[in-house]
Amino acid sequence: MICFAYSFFLGFTPLLLLYSVIGINSAPQRWRKYLPWLILAIGMISYGMQSKAEIDLDRYFQEATEVGRLPFYEIFSYKGSHGEYEGLWVITVLFWIVGRLGVVHLLPMIAGCIVYGVAFYITCDVAEEYNAQSTIPAVIAIQGCMLPFFSIISNVRNVTAFSLIVLAVYLDTVKKKRNPVVLILYILPVFIHSSAIILVLLRIGLLLGVKAKAIFLAIVSLLPMLIDTLFAYRDSIPFGGSFGAVLRMLILKGYWYLHDKNDSVWARQVGSSKYQQLNRLVMIAFAVFVIYLICFRTFKHIKEKHKKIVSYTFLLSILTLSCSWFTTPHYWRFSAASVVSMGAVLVPLFMEKRAGESSLKLSKNLVFIFAVLGVLLQVWPMQYNVDFSGWFENILLNNFYVIVFTIIRGAFCA
Repeated sequence: MICFAYSFFLGFTPLLLLYSVIGINSAPQRWRKYLPWLILAIGMISYGMQSKAEIDLDRYFQEATEVGRLPFYEIFSYKGSHGEYEGLWVITVLFWIVGRLGVVHLLPMIAGCIVYGVAFYITCDVAEEYNAQSTIPAVIAIQGCMLPFFSIISNVRNVTAFSLIVLAVYLDTVKKKRNPVVLILYILPVFIHSSAIILVLLRIGLLLGVKAKAIFLAIVSLLPMLIDTLFAYRDSIPFGGSFGAVLRMLILKGYWYLHDKNDSVWARQVGSSKYQQLNRLVMIAFAVFVIYLICFRTFKHIKEKHKKIVSYTFLLSILTLSCSWFTTPHYWRFSAASVVSMGAVLVPLFMEKRAGESSLKLSKNLVFIFAVLGVLLQVWPMQYNVDFSGWFENILLNNFYVIVFTIIRGAFCA
């Protein structure tokens, strides 16, 4: 009977989503049973994304289709139209696989599953460590509101790579798993998106303890000078091969992001966009709020084993502030990464129940206010970029069985 029910849910994505949400809300202590179904539902919803304007996801679909036509031995020399994929062999291999199968919509599905899967897993595991599973529904709902769904599945690469490194940091520092799998989780994301190197450096920064916080606070004010210096000496980087190519691309992108004031159409659009101005303001305010929570509310109450992942969240928030220097809104990527690890901060906060403490009540209320703002900031751009009727139709028609059949058919026809 249970197998029949699951088979039915897999055939209708909205029911699978409803089943998993109700399950986690009513029995959060059984999150291991319901969380995989919730992540799968999010992935299938992502799979059906239908745009009505040209977005980054459309470009990725085209590039994956193009790479899929190449012989496998040629994909490692693929650089993209502007050299942006030089050295990024992991994403190139993924492009080749989905392009060869003819199922490019797997790209947003993979991104959605990884980002939300990592975020919700960390939250549930932390809550279980504190024996506070009752906080799970509220915290993952807040994360769902604050994670920019459209940007995550449209951009595909960056937050996916960041989330894998956040998972590596969590497994490394909290679960004490220092094995080849964790090492791979640190390395592979660097070859998905070059900026993932920064998150690896943040992990190294944790080894410095309190000193790291002072260092990264200094970077906030010195970031423009640092980027200009690295750009001037980029050709002297002593690394070769894929890693050197990725590092030079990262420096080049940082320089372009910093100095692209009105040189590109995108920069001019961002500069004149009321939405981007409001989004920047909210993300900066949220980063400051997270720093406040960590420094003055939760850090002294958390378990010793969670201090490094909380410190990592702190550094991600500092990095969000440092990227607010850029004209283009790349700060959102680091803000999203901080939300992925946010469960380690919010679970202890929601556990506190000291009656009469106004600052605690205010902190919890501000969390919910930011969650509401997060939803509004997600809906605003989606109304211009997403074909909702086509998307809902895809959600209804493209169930688990259809997706699996499409993959199998592509494998036989490749």
